[in-house]
Amino acid sequence: MIFCYLLCYLQLVFGEGFSPNVRYHAPHANASFNYSYVNLKYLKGHKLDITPLLAITVRNRTHCVRKCLSKKYVCQSINTEKVSEVSWDCEILSSDVYNNPGKLISHPEVVHSVLANRCLKSPCKEGERCIPDYTNDSYSCHVMSCLGIKRLEPNSPSGFYDVYINGGYKKLYCEMEDEGGGWVLLGNYSVPATNIRPRIIYGNLDQFEQLRNGDFLLDNKAYLSILKDWIDIKEFRFYCHKVSTGRTIHVMTAPQTTWGAYIHDYIFGKVDTPSCNPNCESKGVGEGINALPDDNSFMSSVGIGSVGWGLSEYRLYDGPFFRGGPNGYHFLLNQNRQDCDDEVQPASQATWRFYAR
Repeated sequence: MIFCYLLCYLQLVFGEGFSPNVRYHAPHANASFNYSYVNLKYLKGHKLDITPLLAITVRNRTHCVRKCLSKKYVCQSINTEKVSEVSWDCEILSSDVYNNPGKLISHPEVVHSVLANRCLKSPCKEGERCIPDYTNDSYSCHVMSCLGIKRLEPNSPSGFYDVYINGGYKKLYCEMEDEGGGWVLLGNYSVPATNIRPRIIYGNLDQFEQLRNGDFLLDNKAYLSILKDWIDIKEFRFYCHKVSTGRTIHVMTAPQTTWGAYIHDYIFGKVDTPSCNPNCESKGVGEGINALPDDNSFMSSVGIGSVGWGLSEYRLYDGPFFRGGPNGYHFLLNQNRQDCDDEVQPASQATWRFYAR
């Protein structure tokens, strides 16, 4: 039997959760399965949180590896957890972290193991994602976000681009100018001068080209978390303008701040308290949300008071932040209300746009 040993440590760039506790192992000399070699990358304290192809109890980790290898080209990774000296929980997984980048979670008792593949050497350019092909020991590189496109081609104009999302290419609209560019447009809604309000279409990841029509919002409760898994959303940008008031809200979140992180968690449903306390009474826009140069809103001058308008299904659109009180200033879009730095004013010649990166 010929064993293959890794000569040095290689850095695998999957995301922020991958750098600690990484070890490379050659197969144990006493392994009895009939394969000439096997290399695994062990990620201690991590679990790939997807539905397993098979969940069994085995005597040790080697037996879990053996079970994986018996399903050649079907098993792509495993989760193992020691239960006792003679018992291990073994999960055989039909996919890997390359195809499920947002599903790797911390778990102190679990070891996640990835089969050796060409992506271990990080062969793709910055802004691309490596996807291994285990059947022929090859790989392919895919553009993974609007920000990735911007990094690969800094002079890329705004427009529709094919971006690899959830196992296939989706046509996303990438805004490439404002605040460094690399933003994906999640929603675009406009009310014409006739004041006939289009019915909002809450669409899926294959319908982004409807953004041209001015009535499309991505169904955030169903698809925003999927998008986050692939493009690692850290920032949101909100824009609205009403001709009737002459005012514009144009702000972006600051994820490195306490309030910015709170808004992010609220939109993704990680917290359910619709009122945000840090700096709620601050002057200016407030910690966590920064006004951009074309913003001339009252909300920016008096300060945002709260995050979240109730517990709406569509938290990204339905009042993600506002200033309450007798003269409320809101950023709110649903079929019944279209508020832009006002409260229930007629929406004539008005526009709302929602971005993420």
